[in-house]
Amino acid sequence: MQDLVFKREIVHQLKSRLSEPRRFIQVITGPRQVGKTTAVNQILEEWQGLFHYATADLPAPPQPAWIEQQWETARLRAKDNQPVVLVLDEIQKVSRWSEIVKRFKDILLLNRVEKPALLRQLFMLAAENSGQIVSYQKFVGQLMDAGNTTTLAHYQRLLEGACLIWGLPKWHGQALRRRASTPKWIALNTALITAIAGVEFADWRKDASRWGRLVETAVGAHLINTALGTGIEVYYWRDNSKEVDYVLKQANKLLAIEVKSGLFKGKHSGLSAFVQKFPKAKTLLVGQDGISIEEFLSHESSYWLKKCF
Repeated sequence: MQDLVFKREIVHQLKSRLSEPRRFIQVITGPRQVGKTTAVNQILEEWQGLFHYATADLPAPPQPAWIEQQWETARLRAKDNQPVVLVLDEIQKVSRWSEIVKRFKDILLLNRVEKPALLRQLFMLAAENSGQIVSYQKFVGQLMDAGNTTTLAHYQRLLEGACLIWGLPKWHGQALRRRASTPKWIALNTALITAIAGVEFADWRKDASRWGRLVETAVGAHLINTALGTGIEVYYWRDNSKEVDYVLKQANKLLAIEVKSGLFKGKHSGLSAFVQKFPKAKTLLVGQDGISIEEFLSHESSYWLKKCF
């Protein structure tokens, strides 16, 4: 008869977390001898991917360099870009451990950035222009530090990797043309916009254009954040004066999404034009006369794709 092994709820919760797109470090805390290490070992026994486990529970507390050594060991175990789970047990015994871990997630320390001021300026401009389609050439004209479009494209990828801003490509139907398109900038958290704007909430609501872009950003950020790691691609679409705010693509499924903040009235001509050009596409209206903003934000991108097809 097979022995039954008791597993705490935290085991199932952590397994679920590890299956999600990588966003956060998972920290397990609690009193001594309550089963934290046991729970982690139970997860690793069933884990199908790569992992590296190390413990700082040594006769003499390890130096901060120990964390760097374990980090590099995990990186060396990676094969064909497969993710590696790094488990550091009893990490609190390493002095300045949080400082060391933070350093491994810092953009300026992890990547070669020749012009940090230019990177910061790009972030500010992208946040200020969130929800708008702005070319690199126009940004170059507004930057105080000298730069070129190739440098800006590189810094854009760094900011995307840090989950700060995203440059949505235009949907053409052809991959080559999508890569060369002018990006639509989306701040991945609306707090990034409001924090640097210095505008009171009441003033946001009074300005129809400003409020509309904030609502559109909230929807776009939600789509991008929940699509990461799922195989769902997010785009925008424009053809002359016709525009669709967001386009979701997964395999042969194509979903056009239009966002209405409730402050503008008029026909949704962008959706009609999109379907005329891509007849197999489905459409979804979010906001006024459609799915409420609250309901839309309560479900992930994959939910709406399944719902519409």
